[in-house]
Order: sequence, then C-alpha cells, then structure tokens
Amino acid sequence: MISKAVFAGTFDPFTLGHFEIAERASKRFDEVIVAVADVTGKKCMFPLEKRVKLAEKSLSTLKNVVVKPFSGFLVDFMKENGASVFVRGLRNSVDFEYERNLYNVYKSQDENVEGCYFMASNEYLHISSSLVREVLAIGGDAKKYVREEIRGDL
Repeated sequence: MISKAVFAGTFDPFTLGHFEIAERASKRFDEVIVAVADVTGKKCMFPLEKRVKLAEKSLSTLKNVVVKPFSGFLVDFMKENGASVFVRGLRNSVDFEYERNLYNVYKSQDENVEGCYFMASNEYLHISSSLVREVLAIGGDAKKYVREEIRGDL
C-alpha cells in the first residue's frame, strides 16, 4: 500500500476546496504532505511564509497532514520526501486538461510517480484561490471561501 502522498500548489490562499481535497486524501493515505510551492515567475498575493501558515492553520484538525514549503520540481520534492503519489483536485474540464498535461510532464521526469485525482464536491466547484484574491482585492468578504481558522488572517 502507498502510505505517503503529496498535494502541491501555491495555495494563494488556502481555500475550502483545498481543504476538502486534503481531507479526502488524508482518508486514503497514511500521510499527506501539503507542499506549498515557491514558484518563480508567479506573483502571489501572499508571501510563501504566510501561505504556509495559512495552510497549517487550515489543516490543524487533520492529524496525518503536514505542510512543507518547496521550490523546484515536484517530482524531486516527492523523491526527497519518500512519496510516489501526487494528489490533485479537479473542478471542471479546464482543470482536467491542465492536469492531464501536467501528469504527462511528471511521468516523463519519473516513471514511478502516479497521480491521484479527486473531483471537487458541488459545493466547492466555484471556489478557487484566484476568486478569493479577486474578492479580497475589491474589498469583498472572502470568509465563505476559507476555513474559519484563517478568516482573521486575510
């Protein structure tokens, strides 16, 4: 049985949709590493350290989930952490097309990695980090899209 998986993303910020995927993955794997990416060339609203803290606070109720920052290529991070499965969430066909291409890139780098995909529940289909950032940027209330633990941090 595969005991460790990595759920990677920029998590800018960590949303209810991210939590749902992490929670579901935590029921399928002994350990889930939520890997918060420090991506060069992508401008994030929140710095890496804050994104890590927001993820940690959001996930504090899931005992087999840990949060780690990372930079570089995901398959290298997975090897360093003893994981062979990456977890991704899918909301729609656009996500599917993007994730299919990403899967092929990861497999071309390391044929031993595998993807595990979770379809988002209907109640979270509309939630994305970019939506939350847009709502925050115009002074709106983003509390409905993030865990209670981090509402005051946004």
